[in-house]
Amino acid sequence: MTHFRNKELKKVLINAAYSKSHREFPHYYGRLRGENVAITNWLEEMPLSQWAQHADEGRRFGHMTTNISECINAVMKDFRNFPITALVKSSYFRLGELFARKGCEALAQLQVGAEFSQTLIKAIEFNSKHVNTMNFYQFDRSRTNFTIEELAAVSGSRRQNYQVLLDEEKCDCGYFQALHIPCRHVLAACSHARPDWKQFVHPVYRMESVFNVYRSEF
Repeated sequence: MTHFRNKELKKVLINAAYSKSHREFPHYYGRLRGENVAITNWLEEMPLSQWAQHADEGRRFGHMTTNISECINAVMKDFRNFPITALVKSSYFRLGELFARKGCEALAQLQVGAEFSQTLIKAIEFNSKHVNTMNFYQFDRSRTNFTIEELAAVSGSRRQNYQVLLDEEKCDCGYFQALHIPCRHVLAACSHARPDWKQFVHPVYRMESVFNVYRSEF
């Protein structure tokens, strides 16, 4: 917005940056180049992995720099006009309270036998809703290579076929690689080939990992 002041193309750029699929990204990037080549020239001065989610190899787990900035803004907005000493003190006590509360929540989840974080459970429940609206095609004896055909359009995506490679932990939609959790296509493949989808979840989503963040005293 500082350089080009174009709200419409800003939305296109955001869609390009947040695209998790190597197939989806060129659609938005091509539109940018077609409408204002100066924008794509400006973008090409930066490494693709620094701003395009599909190219970051899952290092951010789906987080983008803008999201992190907004989180900090939300924490600081109530006392941003304070003198510096009051600012530091308020930040310290708010973080201390947050640390204790999140630690108690994580411990309570562990004590009731929760294996994964609620974030993961909600994602799996959401993705599982679409499993019965897909066809499966298996292409190898080891039952790791599938093409998943979506029979009904899912919000936010075009109806199409997706290749799933379970042994490489890859799916054409890009969500599997970016978030390190099973996407709807991987869940569909697992329901057909019968491997446990839990083996494809990154350890960071396990409650032991979550609790370890808050294990020490603040």
